[in-house]
Amino acid sequence: MSALVPAVLGGVPTAALGLMSAHALRLRRANRHAADRHRLELDRAAALERALADEELRGRLRDEAIRRFASSRLPELLAAVWRGHPAEPAGTAYPAQLAGSDFTAVLDHLGGEFARIVEDAAQRAEGATKTTVLALARALTALVNEQQAAVDRLTNSHGDVAVLADAMAIDHTVSQLSRRVQGIAVLTGAWPGLQRADSPLLDVTRGAVSRIRDYQRIEITGAPDVAVASRCVEGVVIALAELLDNAARHSHPETRVRVWFDRGHHGTLVTVDDAGPGLGPEDRVASQLVLSGQTATWLTRLGNPVRLGLPIVAALADRYGFQVNVGQESDAKGVRAVVFLPNTILAPLPAPAGAGTQAADAGAEAYPRRADGLPQRTPRTPRTASAPATGSADRAGAGHEDHAATVSAVLRGRHAARQQFPEPTTTERT
Repeated sequence: MSALVPAVLGGVPTAALGLMSAHALRLRRANRHAADRHRLELDRAAALERALADEELRGRLRDEAIRRFASSRLPELLAAVWRGHPAEPAGTAYPAQLAGSDFTAVLDHLGGEFARIVEDAAQRAEGATKTTVLALARALTALVNEQQAAVDRLTNSHGDVAVLADAMAIDHTVSQLSRRVQGIAVLTGAWPGLQRADSPLLDVTRGAVSRIRDYQRIEITGAPDVAVASRCVEGVVIALAELLDNAARHSHPETRVRVWFDRGHHGTLVTVDDAGPGLGPEDRVASQLVLSGQTATWLTRLGNPVRLGLPIVAALADRYGFQVNVGQESDAKGVRAVVFLPNTILAPLPAPAGAGTQAADAGAEAYPRRADGLPQRTPRTPRTASAPATGSADRAGAGHEDHAATVSAVLRGRHAARQQFPEPTTTERT
């Protein structure tokens, strides 16, 4: 039987064998192609699954980024604008899967638009607030001027010591109110509204002392031989008054606030030392940022409680060109405020008047004058050391009475002179 197979095969045509071999080869190739396609489909399916998984991950990351943008980044932008710091909308850190994508670009654009809108709204709110506050300050200024005029009429028409003592107390309160209203107006961008002659720095300092409540606790040492230029007198008076008021209010009522002067090559230093609790490191840095102008002062950002003193000083320093520093401690571990007045806002001392007039009107250059030419009467500290600090109302009242007795004597003399030498009538003048 085995011998018959070759014979049978040998009988098969050679062409048929070739066809069978080619068919078998095609089958093998088809099987390989089918296997390759299957593997390709599997790879595609796996890639699709990975792509779907990646897209799901990116979707979750986008959702989380949106939540973080809304709950954290937008409030951070709002807080930065509110504090006066530059907003940086592109400061958000995104996951690597989202970095550089159109999605992050859209979020950054939205952040920038939000910051711009908030800044614009803040500017508009600040402008509206300044307009309102300035209108109120002007109205209050008119009332203060009326009150001051009434006090002047009272002191001019009465020689009684008790009446004048009460008038001096009212006058002192009016001067404090006027300073506060002027300071508020300065924060709105307005000018103090007063123009004076060149005034000795000592008199300017006394003018500042007269505008604070605890004026009796201020002790001035030394007499600098320079004057403040006319255009800057009122600004320096208000700034020194704010610093003196802060020093007195934040220190024990039994302590003194000491003031002295140092002359330098580029200007003059006015140092104010108190014996209060001082400033902590953070408060000291924050105060210096305000005084140096690095932190902008906005009426809408003054906070609660409102602290106007340093912002007013900062505004005046920037406007008039002097510098204020609170970076040191006083000898009593309180606050040492140093005001540097450059030579550009100083002037030589005015020519001295007659000895009698100079003695009567000591310190008057830094004060407003009435219509009759006499200096307006406000409490002043003596040229020597101040009276012992008590902080009591009785002591303050006694100071007004002492001042009133002097003013009463002057007014009685004026009244007697007018009785003896009456002023000419309008007809006589013409």
